[in-house]
Amino acid sequence: MAGLGLLIGGLLFGGAKIAKAVDNAKMMSSPYTHLDDGTPVYLDSDCKEYVNGERMIATYDYQNQKLVYAGQRSGKVYIDPEANQRRRMDEMSEEYKRKAIEAGKLSYKKYDHRIKRFLTCEISTGKYIAALQGDKYLGVCRKYYLKGDFDFYNCHCKADDDEGIVITKDEFNKLNIVGGSHMTWADR
Repeated sequence: MAGLGLLIGGLLFGGAKIAKAVDNAKMMSSPYTHLDDGTPVYLDSDCKEYVNGERMIATYDYQNQKLVYAGQRSGKVYIDPEANQRRRMDEMSEEYKRKAIEAGKLSYKKYDHRIKRFLTCEISTGKYIAALQGDKYLGVCRKYYLKGDFDFYNCHCKADDDEGIVITKDEFNKLNIVGGSHMTWADR
């Protein structure tokens, strides 16, 4: 009797293994997504990802201190989320710059990777603008650049000794962009 139970159990276990192998073959027959370079990514029935025939796992890159997705055997990095985000933010900044130039603006929103924030950047100089000041009574407008040692919390502070650069009202309007990080005060 015990032999019959073992035989039935073995058949059931073997049948389950065969069913899982069939499921894996079906799922691995077509990619569920692609990497940025077009390399196909496949899933098995346990939802484990495979690239170029090897399992892709999340691993920590201790040298660069970041999370990456690499091949389990080869160690080849297939996905670097930080580099991908950096590239997307640079592309977005370039798009903002292109649109600003088309609209006749003199500044645009540029992503600063160090503080992970968009800042108002002057197109002609590449410098970040901290503040714009306009005065309709005196007819004098000024621009102030961001001080050199800024961080996330003081990314709109001008240098203490900065007296500002006198600009025209037209330049003030073209530097003053919607959604910029600069402070604006004007007596209009």
